[in-house]
Amino acid sequence: DDVYVGREIRYASPYRNASRGRKARKWAISREEYKFRAWPPYCFGFGYVLSSTLVQHIAACLPRDFSCCSGYHAASVDADDAELHKDERHKSTPAYVSCIATNPKQCAFQPVRFEDVTVGGIVSSALARRQGKSLKLDCVSDACKRDVGEVLHGAVFHEERFVNEPWEYSRKRKSNACREDFIIMHRMSPRMIREYHRERRKHNDDASICATHSAKP
Repeated sequence: DDVYVGREIRYASPYRNASRGRKARKWAISREEYKFRAWPPYCFGFGYVLSSTLVQHIAACLPRDFSCCSGYHAASVDADDAELHKDERHKSTPAYVSCIATNPKQCAFQPVRFEDVTVGGIVSSALARRQGKSLKLDCVSDACKRDVGEVLHGAVFHEERFVNEPWEYSRKRKSNACREDFIIMHRMSPRMIREYHRERRKHNDDASICATHSAKP
């Protein structure tokens, strides 16, 4: 059976303007690279679980030769895209726009330079194709979102115990707060991991990662 488990996000909009803060600079993407208004459903890249059936499909959809990612392919850009290219770091960022999948006939999603979005796009489009449907990447209406939910039902699972940067986001999103029963916790520094396991040994596995590290590491 197909299984894709992680901290899922749906209908997120791509950053277009790199001047809008640190995260925008890191994650901004031009309309040349990705023209749609929303990302496909995907799980955050700090950790996810995939069945072997989906791993095989992803392998077939990634470029055979990653040398095609060696340069940025710039054509005409709009105002937001021009802002993106002012940052020298983005001029040299590899882009997958000219890469060809190993088996393009099986792949309905064109890889982008963000690994987690690429995996989510390939998985979501594969699940849709197996049901005789197509994945809509400009999904903004409620009806479209219901259709996507039906496509993903039974294969894609949101897991709250995959915790994304709790020391940065917990004040904004209570659902993303630190929790002791975590499976994966994003942004745990080596120092935090060492201290956590030292406390577990000292207290017979009864240690608190959240109480020990209440602030951003």
